[in-house]
Amino acid sequence: PCNVTMDLRGHKRGATLRITDTGNGMSPARRKTAQGLGLRNMQERMDQLNGSLRLRSKRGGGTVIEASVPFSHMLPPESANTRSQKMAAQ
Repeated sequence: PCNVTMDLRGHKRGATLRITDTGNGMSPARRKTAQGLGLRNMQERMDQLNGSLRLRSKRGGGTVIEASVPFSHMLPPESANTRSQKMAAQ
């Protein structure tokens, strides 16, 4: 069986999502020749957000994907006024 762990953390620079699995992993050759859209789409999204995407995988040893984005692309917290204005508009 493969176990998957997701960890989302905020920090001084932004936020980081780490997804770890205990699956089969990928060989370095497979990572270079992979034609799937999943990892490519993730990388494009991180590029748009000035973030970073790291992939660590070892054949037979699982995979770790880590995506980090800076605070400049985070939504500010809503104030009480903003919430009441939204509620009044509904």
